Amino acid sequence: MKKHRTWKRKIHLINKPLQFSYMGLTIWILLLGVILIGTLTYYITVTTILAHTEAAGNVPLDAYQLIKDINRILLRTIGVVLASLIVFAGALEVIYMHRIAGPMHRMEKVIKELSHGKRAALIQLRKKDFFKNMAESMNDLIKLHNERDEKVQAILKEAKKFPELKEKVAEVEPLFPDSSQES
Repeated sequence: MKKHRTWKRKIHLINKPLQFSYMGLTIWILLLGVILIGTLTYYITVTTILAHTEAAGNVPLDAYQLIKDINRILLRTIGVVLASLIVFAGALEVIYMHRIAGPMHRMEKVIKELSHGKRAALIQLRKKDFFKNMAESMNDLIKLHNERDEKVQAILKEAKKFPELKEKVAEVEPLFPDSSQES
């Protein structure tokens, strides 16, 4: 049966270089799209207005003033929409990238613990996190590592009973810190 954790992760910027570079790329692509669509919309709008103005002949406002008013309205509207899109894209990116950076950060911690000879807790990922297969493989490695440590510790405990193995046990014990604490 799976245990459900009762705590919730609060740090969303785990790997800042990765997350900020991805955020920059996302916002840059978004800006290019908005600029392209804005330019096309502006061009189509202005050419349509000029065509209708010339076709109508006598419009109370001159075409220059009409375009100036349209520019002001479009720039104000596009500015608000663009700012909103950047904020929304940034927030969405942080949430999305946390599903990648969070598991990678956890796996990195486990690898460091194992490489220092420490016991590591099993990796539990959230429902929508990426790298679940890698986490399962690492959990298998953690289980194997823990089982091996328990067997070695049991052997060291038994070996301590024999005076002729005392020196050899003293050499091996530092490699398994948990076994030296049990004595």
